[in-house]
Amino acid sequence: MYVIMRIVVVVFLIFSLQAISQTYFYPTEKITYVVHYGFINAAEITVETDSVAKKIDSTAVYQIKVVGKTKGAVGLFAHIENTYFSFIDTVTHLPKKFIRDQHENNFKAYEIVEFDHKNLEAISTRRNDNTKMYDIKNYPILPTSQDAVSAYFQIRNANISKLKKNDQIEVNVHFEGKNYPTALRFLERDRIKTKIGKFRAFVFSPVLSNVQSLSKQENPVKIWISDDAKRIPLEIDFATKYGKIKVEVSEYEILKNIKK
Repeated sequence: MYVIMRIVVVVFLIFSLQAISQTYFYPTEKITYVVHYGFINAAEITVETDSVAKKIDSTAVYQIKVVGKTKGAVGLFAHIENTYFSFIDTVTHLPKKFIRDQHENNFKAYEIVEFDHKNLEAISTRRNDNTKMYDIKNYPILPTSQDAVSAYFQIRNANISKLKKNDQIEVNVHFEGKNYPTALRFLERDRIKTKIGKFRAFVFSPVLSNVQSLSKQENPVKIWISDDAKRIPLEIDFATKYGKIKVEVSEYEILKNIKK
């Protein structure tokens, strides 16, 4: 069961990349998803954006918050509750800071990553729960690198309406000290029924070696994105050797009150 939930974490991170829209960034947009493993409701994911500019040093930034946690009976076997924050430069749309707070059974990790895009470097400050000290390490990054959440904002501004079959959207992701050149391949247009309505949709498949290794299928992960102005990520189907995982939207809202 724990292996399955580790896969859920991978799905969660991949899914955080997929919320694409045109150039509109909602003030406080909150999307809630349910993660199904077979007939089991295994986890819940929320993605919340806030485009009211904040300041980090002298840089104006937007904020994205992603929370993923197990729920129901699954939580008795594999407790996962992870929170991620990304603070994105309002001009360059590159990440200024990334925070991850992971709790996965007995594993805990708290890390702050500051991006220096000029010198192609990420400065990681990670708390050691045993010594209560902080370890600081510098990692090389690729040009225009995104963190696992800010890629969400880069891709959401991509022009996907004119994509042809097998066209790709490319993005460099930096996570846990490693660089992941990543791409989304466009497969087809489709129609899909969800809990928030019926939609025309674009269907994509992420091109990721660690995902492909989990299944023998050509496109083990399929993602449905609404074919409208909002570009809402609607569903993810993830076929693995451990079974099928589905992430589907359960709620979509634009909040009037900004949460601090």
